[in-house]
Amino acid sequence: MGRSLNLSQAGEYAIAALSRLALFAPQPVTVERLASVQCIPQAFLSKILGRCAKAGIVRAKTGPSGGMALAREAGKITILEIIEACEGSYARQLCVFYPDRACDGASCQIYCPLRKEEEALRQRLARATLADMAAALKDHPDAQGDR
Repeated sequence: MGRSLNLSQAGEYAIAALSRLALFAPQPVTVERLASVQCIPQAFLSKILGRCAKAGIVRAKTGPSGGMALAREAGKITILEIIEACEGSYARQLCVFYPDRACDGASCQIYCPLRKEEEALRQRLARATLADMAAALKDHPDAQGDR
């Protein structure tokens, strides 16, 4: 079986929750409702959305019809941006061959194949948007109750 991109639970939950917010845009959605739809603890989702708010991806709307909403259009929010808001920088920090050295990336004399593949994935994640994810969610056969 092949390997996939290993996201933490926070990264996966963030992408799923923000995809749902994109379906509701521009109306805000309560954290309680998002947590209920995803079957995750509300406190954990609040923490995740707090990280996304700090990164400028979502914003809280107060008042009787308040909740969380996207801070920008879904097509202008990248999956890489969401991952980095929840998990930190998605870039190799240390050299594969010499773990006591920083990875120099493309300026390294031996630009290793692993680093090249990681950078290619990073670029694809930077092109994929939340609008792409929301479109996939909208088409998912189990998503009927999400709206």
